[in-house]
Amino acid sequence: MDDIGARVREALDARGLTQADLARSLRLSESALSKAINGTRAFSAIEAAEVADRLDVSMHWLVTGRGHTFEAPAIIGHEGADASRTRTGPAPEEDLSADRRDIGVGPWPGGPEEWPTGARYDRALLAQGDRRNVVDRYRYWTVEAIRADLAARAHRLHVAIENVSQDLNIGSIVRTANAFNAAGVHIVGRRRWNKRGAMVTNRYLDVRHHREPGELLTWADGAGYEVVAIDNGPGAQRLETAALPERCLMVFGSEGEGISPQMLAGCSRCLRIGQYGSTRSINVAAAAAVAMHSWVLQHAGPAPD
Repeated sequence: MDDIGARVREALDARGLTQADLARSLRLSESALSKAINGTRAFSAIEAAEVADRLDVSMHWLVTGRGHTFEAPAIIGHEGADASRTRTGPAPEEDLSADRRDIGVGPWPGGPEEWPTGARYDRALLAQGDRRNVVDRYRYWTVEAIRADLAARAHRLHVAIENVSQDLNIGSIVRTANAFNAAGVHIVGRRRWNKRGAMVTNRYLDVRHHREPGELLTWADGAGYEVVAIDNGPGAQRLETAALPERCLMVFGSEGEGISPQMLAGCSRCLRIGQYGSTRSINVAAAAAVAMHSWVLQHAGPAPD
C-alpha cells in the first residue's frame, strides 16, 4: 500500500465498514472523505488521527505504511488537541534497541501450500505474520473466530462503567475484562471513548452502550444479573469477605463523581476494596482489576494457560 487512501480502504475492508460509516463517525461529508481517500484533497493531521482512532489502527502505519497495523492508535483530545503531540513510539533521541523484542509470529512456514485450511484462519495473517496482542492459541485466527471462541466460554460476569471521564481508564477496564473473559462491558453515558488503553481487545468483547442508568438496570433485570456497586462510599462492605453472585454485573464509577444515585439505587449492595495506605481511593481501572479478579477466584476455576 503506497498511500494513505489505500490504507484507509484496507482498514475499512478489514472491519466490514463502508466509507459512509466512517464519514458519519467523523462527522465529515461523504464527498470530503471520498476526495481525501482518492487523493484530490489531503487529510489534515487531526482528520488522520481521528481516522486512525475510528479504525483502531496505528497512526504511524496509516500515514507511512510502515510498522504494525494494530499498534495503539493516536489519542484525540476532547477539545481537538493537536494530534502531533501524541506519538506511538519512543522519542527520536531515545535508543531502546536493546530493549526491543519482536511480538507475535511471522508468516506461516512453508508458503501457501502449507497453510492450514480451517475457516478460523486469516489468510492475510498466514501470509504476513500475526503481530497482534493475542495468546498463542489464537495466532493466525480471524477476529470473528476469536470472538466466537471467547463468547462460547465467557464467564457470567459483566462490567459497567459510569461517569468515567478518563478514556484510558475505560480502555484499561475493557482490556482487563478481556483478560478475565467477562461476558460483556457496558458503558453508561458518553458513547465515544478512546480505545488506546484497550489495546484493541475491545474487538473481541461484547461492548455495549447505554444512554442512562435505567437502560442498564433494565437489561440486568431481564438477563437475571445481580447488580453490585464497587465503591468506597458510606455503608460499603468489604469486597474481600463478600460472597459474589455468579451472575454478577459489577458497576464502577469515577474517582470524583462516583456512581450516580440512580445507579446505586438499582444495586443490591455496595462493596469496597480494603486499603492500607493514606490515599482515600485507588484508580478506577485498578479497582476494576482487583474486583474482577475477586470474582474469578470465586467462580472461574483455573485459567486455561
